[in-house]
Amino acid sequence: GDRSAIRDVGARRTRSRNTVNSDMIFAPTKSDRVTDQSDIGIYRRWREEVAPFGVVLLGEMDSSNISRFGEYVGARDGLDGGFVLRTSSMTWDAESIIADLLRFDLAANGGAAWALSNHDQPRVVTRFGGGARGVDRALAVMTLMVALDGITFLYQGEELGLPNAVVIGHDEDPISTRNHGAAGRDVTRGPVPWQPGDHNGFTSADAAWLQTEPLPATLTVGAQLDDPSSTWHRYQTMVALRKRLPQLWSEQMVIVARTDCSLILRRGDLTIVANLGTTAHAMTVAASVGVEHESSEGAATITNGELTVAAESTVIVRTIGTISEAAKA
Repeated sequence: GDRSAIRDVGARRTRSRNTVNSDMIFAPTKSDRVTDQSDIGIYRRWREEVAPFGVVLLGEMDSSNISRFGEYVGARDGLDGGFVLRTSSMTWDAESIIADLLRFDLAANGGAAWALSNHDQPRVVTRFGGGARGVDRALAVMTLMVALDGITFLYQGEELGLPNAVVIGHDEDPISTRNHGAAGRDVTRGPVPWQPGDHNGFTSADAAWLQTEPLPATLTVGAQLDDPSSTWHRYQTMVALRKRLPQLWSEQMVIVARTDCSLILRRGDLTIVANLGTTAHAMTVAASVGVEHESSEGAATITNGELTVAAESTVIVRTIGTISEAAKA
């Protein structure tokens, strides 16, 4: 009959969308994929095989069990990196964000693959509150991630500050089309908005395969490339940090101070201050300080030997001497 084929690599329709029943579910299938940490030996062998070619092995595995996650990457003889899926689904909660980042950083021993969005979860801007605040929060956390050990990734559209797409046509994600009432992943898979106009310049066809509400001109690639203050340019500056400031990966990471909502790290002569709380944070600096990067413009203020970091932002400063945290009402 008019049914869809289920493959091990996922679900794929063999007929038009009109023949798919909404009550169809994913059928269980046998898989020869490695699913248990006891098979870590296969990754060690893979690593030996690809070593002469300079290949990096990245894994997408269950990261809900942190100790299991660490088995894949922590010894540095299996996978080079594993995606920390927790960070691609977390909502805005300063305390849990800092705690999760530090737990995975410790377990991964340099093998964490950090990302705030992926094709399976709602977009980070929406999860972090939406609008300009969602963008600022995302950049604050991503800037902190750049200072942690591991590899950082961006999901398409994240550099534009895209929110969840609003689907106006048919659902396309098999999770929703085959499981009645299930929330699908189409909201995070909307077409890239290249320019204002029909379908945001994504296609010249009458309709895109996934039909979504048009996005405002300010969120399009064309507009943001021409605006030095745009989200795209902010991400471009952030992405270049590890090349411009190699201490962020070459120097040992030292935790200077930590509260529920803030984290201060040291790498060589760089100090990274992440203030994810709702009030400004002040630090006394017995040193010469120069601001190297702010996740949001004006996030760092230096006055009379005191560095103040605005709420929900991360800054990187270069210091000669010491820096210590001081409570600020």
